[in-house]
Formats: sequence, C-alpha cells, structure tokens
Amino acid sequence: MLKCDDFIGCFGSCEKDISSGITSDFTGDFIVEYEFNGVKKTISGNATEGQEIKLPNEFIPGAIHRVLIMKSDKTKIKSLSFKIYNQCL
Repeated sequence: MLKCDDFIGCFGSCEKDISSGITSDFTGDFIVEYEFNGVKKTISGNATEGQEIKLPNEFIPGAIHRVLIMKSDKTKIKSLSFKIYNQCL
C-alpha cells in the first residue's frame, strides 16, 4: 500500500528554511529523517511552542523529498513531501 504524505510545495535551493505549515505544540529540539539514494539522513532543528516549525534547507536540490518530522524522543509529528529546485526561486 502506498503511503501518501502532505505535499507542501516546491522550494528553491537558496531558501534558508522550508515552511512546514505545522504550528509547534512544544518547545525543544526536533529531528527530520529522510532517505536519499538509499542513504538515511538526519537534520535537527529547534521548535518554539505556538510558532511554525521551519525545516533547515539542507536537502539535495533537484529532487522530491519525503521527510518524517519527529520530536527528539522520536514521537512522530508529521510526514511531508516537497521538491527542492536546482536554482533559487
């Protein structure tokens, strides 16, 4: 069965952060896990309660990415998909 995630759009490679559209219900660290070319990668960030979770744009350009956003204790927040273009938008 194919699992569908929320596709949140396309972003340029020059953008510092990816807007997730998720308002945080906690203050603390979060983890973003994704796989690219069979290699599992992890990015971490900081969330503030009541503010939007922004993902650091450390993703490989030219690809669609499926990411899992979790609290530092591995509690799932949400899965998202988006594309990073090779150029600035």
